[in-house]
Amino acid sequence: MVLTDYGMEGPERNCSGLDYAAFWARSGIVATLGEQGSPPAQQHPGFGDQTTSLAIAAIGAALFEWERSGKGQQIDCALLHTALWANVPDVVASLKYRAAMPSNDRTQAANPLFNFYETKGGKWVQLVMIQSDRFWGGLLPGAGLGTPDRRPSFRQPHGKDRKQRGLASINHRPVYGPNAGRVGVAFGRGKVHLGAGSGPW
Repeated sequence: MVLTDYGMEGPERNCSGLDYAAFWARSGIVATLGEQGSPPAQQHPGFGDQTTSLAIAAIGAALFEWERSGKGQQIDCALLHTALWANVPDVVASLKYRAAMPSNDRTQAANPLFNFYETKGGKWVQLVMIQSDRFWGGLLPGAGLGTPDRRPSFRQPHGKDRKQRGLASINHRPVYGPNAGRVGVAFGRGKVHLGAGSGPW
C-alpha cells in the first residue's frame, strides 16, 4: 500500500502537504465552511489523516483477494483524493456550473429551522429540521407568531417571498439556555423549548 499526499503520479507526487494542505485546503473543503467573508477555518489535527485511514478497508479487500486468488493488489491512497471524494457534491457542482459553490451565510438561510443559533453562553446549537413543514406549525404559537390559520403569511417556513414575510430576522436571533437540560430558541417575541419531540437539533 502506498499512502501519499497528492498521489503517485503528477508533478507533486513527491511533495509533502500533510492533511492541512493536501486534504483540507487543496480539496476545497475549507472553502465550503464558515460564513461568507469570514477567515478560513483551520482543521483540527489529524482530521484528514483519520478520514483517509478508511483505506484500511481497501487493504482488507486486497488481502481477501490475495487469499482467494493468490494475486497481490496495489493500493494507491492519497490525502487529496480522499478529500475530493468527501467533497464530491461541491466539486461536481462547481464543474457543472463553472463557478465555486458559495459558502453558507447564516443570515440568508432559506430554511430557518435548518441553521445554527448562538446561545447566551456563547455556545452554538444547530437545528436540523430539514422537513420544516413538519415542525413549523407547532413552532409558531410558542414563538408568539400565532397559528398558521390566523397568520396566512407564515404558513410556510421558507419560499421566495421569505424576506417579505419577515422571516429573515429569525435567522440571526440568539437562542437562550441551555437550562435544566433544555435549549430554547428565541423566535420573534416568544421562546420555543427544544426537546426530544421538537425535531432534530
